[in-house]
Amino acid sequence: MKTVKIVIVLFVLLANGAIAKAQSQKLTAEERAAKQTEWMKTELNLSNEQEAKVSDINLRYVKAIADVRAAVADENDRKARIKELQKQRIVELRKVLTPEQREKLKQLVKEKRQNLEQN
Repeated sequence: MKTVKIVIVLFVLLANGAIAKAQSQKLTAEERAAKQTEWMKTELNLSNEQEAKVSDINLRYVKAIADVRAAVADENDRKARIKELQKQRIVELRKVLTPEQREKLKQLVKEKRQNLEQN
């Protein structure tokens, strides 16, 4: 359970970074999801079947998060809702990834977090 929480926290940081960067570039939800999927495909060596499933998951959650950001005015409520969506996304992604891919993702997110803390 502790490992799952760590993976969730780390993935949230990575996802937030990717989403923030994508939003600053004014990408559409589809473009943001495609960028996330492409990164995961490259870094995790996703199969074609996994890529299709990950793409669907990424797109649904990028759109859901964008909807929350647009509709929820209260910052604390917005953050809580986004955090919950990100947790749900992780649960879905974990079902698609192999144990090795989950471990690699965990390491990549950890490295990303360390880089963000240094900058």
